[in-house]
Amino acid sequence: MNNLVPLLVAIPLGAGFLVPLVVRWHRRLADLVCNLACLGLVLISLSLPGQELIYHMGAWPTPNGIDLRVDRLTTLMLLVTNGLALMVAFASVAYIPRFTGQHQYYSLLLFLIAGTNGVVLTGDLFNLYVFMEITAIASYALVAFAGDDEGFEASFKYTVLGGLSSSVILIGISLVYGMTGTLNMAHLASRLSEGGSAAPL
Repeated sequence: MNNLVPLLVAIPLGAGFLVPLVVRWHRRLADLVCNLACLGLVLISLSLPGQELIYHMGAWPTPNGIDLRVDRLTTLMLLVTNGLALMVAFASVAYIPRFTGQHQYYSLLLFLIAGTNGVVLTGDLFNLYVFMEITAIASYALVAFAGDDEGFEASFKYTVLGGLSSSVILIGISLVYGMTGTLNMAHLASRLSEGGSAAPL
């Protein structure tokens, strides 16, 4: 069961890169790839058990490696996120063909899903930041996808505000690491509860 956890990020990432390749044969294949990927994510989310799971990427132990953590709340959030993603992908089959760049839309949507799942699953602050950036960049592009002036204006405002927010978050993460010496959330909680050098936080 543990081996299914990284697929929640790997499947949408891989599908996002696959979409531009399959449209060379037929443009409707983008619909199929995106919907199958989202359906797979829902099925994996449904198969997750209720108890806590910790997947160590590359078999590196905590806190040196990248942890993906699953618990009851995480499972619920994954079900909601991927369920909504499947509904959006299904609705897009009829909605998106009116726009140019159909395959770009599906790639961006899949990257957005991958980033969102990563935010839910990650067990350390650095990768939380990375997944947030993936989600944000995909969101900026999707806001402007229609190609009209309102979309570009909204995307520009979103990008500026998101860039400022990301900078503040990165500074905060740096301060946390400087005070505690770790970015792993479980270790961070333990050190903060002990006080000491982390007491000002």
